Amino acid sequence: MHRFIMFSLAIITLIAAITIYFSVREIQRTHGAETAVFLLVILFLYFRHHSGTSLSETLGVPIGMLGIGLIWRGMEKNSQYLAIFGLFVIAFSLNIRPGAMFTLPFILLWLGWVFKKTNEYISIKVLFLGVIVILASFALNSFFIRLLAGPSGTAFSNFSWALYGLASGGKSYTYIFEKHPEVFLLQNPEQSQAIYRLAFDLIIHSPALFIKGILYGWSMFFSDTVYGAFSFLGGENAVVNTITRWIIYTLCILGILKWSRKPDDPFSGLVIMATFGVLASVPFVPPTDAYRVRLYAASIGIFGLLPGMGLSLIVSRIKIGLFAQSNLKFQESNSTAVFGALLIALILCGTLITRATSQTPPVFNAFSCTPDSDKILIRFDAGTSVNIMREKDLFLDWMPNFHQGLFNQSVHSLADIHLIHYLESLTSQTSVFSSLDYLSNQSALIIIPTDLLPPHGTHIGICGHWETDPNLKKYAVFAAKSVVGLTQAANLNIATSITRGIIRPLK
Repeated sequence: MHRFIMFSLAIITLIAAITIYFSVREIQRTHGAETAVFLLVILFLYFRHHSGTSLSETLGVPIGMLGIGLIWRGMEKNSQYLAIFGLFVIAFSLNIRPGAMFTLPFILLWLGWVFKKTNEYISIKVLFLGVIVILASFALNSFFIRLLAGPSGTAFSNFSWALYGLASGGKSYTYIFEKHPEVFLLQNPEQSQAIYRLAFDLIIHSPALFIKGILYGWSMFFSDTVYGAFSFLGGENAVVNTITRWIIYTLCILGILKWSRKPDDPFSGLVIMATFGVLASVPFVPPTDAYRVRLYAASIGIFGLLPGMGLSLIVSRIKIGLFAQSNLKFQESNSTAVFGALLIALILCGTLITRATSQTPPVFNAFSCTPDSDKILIRFDAGTSVNIMREKDLFLDWMPNFHQGLFNQSVHSLADIHLIHYLESLTSQTSVFSSLDYLSNQSALIIIPTDLLPPHGTHIGICGHWETDPNLKKYAVFAAKSVVGLTQAANLNIATSITRGIIRPLK
């Protein structure tokens, strides 16, 4: 099971790499390598927070960027249908990772203006086709939810939670369950309908709270906190973080200036209109509901393109060229569009195949821990652990064994300073590995004494404690204290429980 998950994550990462490559190449064709490399760096700094995870952000980032790349090429080639396909892909990405939904109408309006005929103010044909493909993407999402989650499955049910938090003055999306715990007992779609009624009733009777929530969302979006628009650029040095963010904001202003100097430029206009869509979405996608604008994964390309346009203005004005000039003859074939179509088909068909071949997991045999301990049940596979060894031990550092000094040095490549400090505090003769807890069907980052590691390919019960530090809770850190052996019958029972296509609602 664990190897299957690792293989799947590797495939997703490869898909992300290829997709972002195709998309960034489209930017390079029209605006040069400097802008393309800048965008690539922004995407990498965002993606590093989600690489290797099974969250929807991992797929939302590349699919959203692919949509932008297709629209970019469609405008460059004056191809309405290619641009409309790009709009469909962006809508598809927002169904994978719901976020800044208002980017869709803003981008559609811009495409209608770009592809208008000489006697038109806006292209009705493009608007009509755009609405059709957007509705088609949402219809596909609704179909797959009902197919995989059952008749009670509801698309974007979490939005009702966020709306109530917004109507309450900018509270958390979980505030509804604090204020009205009774709705927790309801099943969807009844739960979502009840929360919507409560939210709209609150907006009508307390509009000042609603306005307060809107202003609060925008203030946090532009704040110098972990909820800020470019908070994902942060590292360990606070001074460098501040300087970096101000440089990015300055480039954003220059990007707006570039558009204002030539408002009919299709590329700058697309970026500006998409930016308006992001800003309009902020109150309804509260930045405080997740760290480092995680909810904006499908639109993160816009976060790189706006300052990228500013950099393009600088490069064009001072005539510098750090890299090779843009090559419009590169990739003249429709390889980006072909790859995009194949990828969408792979995602849809792969989901259907997974659904058809999935199995219902049996009930696991129970095991006991002391009353004051938590417990998890996992499978331990070869190649999944890192062992921290003593400095005085003589060996060549190679997976899975590393001297403590090299391990501490290596963890500084991680994106979260809190996780870095935690891992640095681990002592030698400790092992770290990630696995799936069969009891809760959730991932766990397990910290365990090396001498307690079981043989590879076995299932074990582990007693210990979940890490309660709020800064580490999202990593599901489990500190192991003891290992409970399972009977052969239990192992056989667990071994037959490999289940594919499990979908869990995520915020």
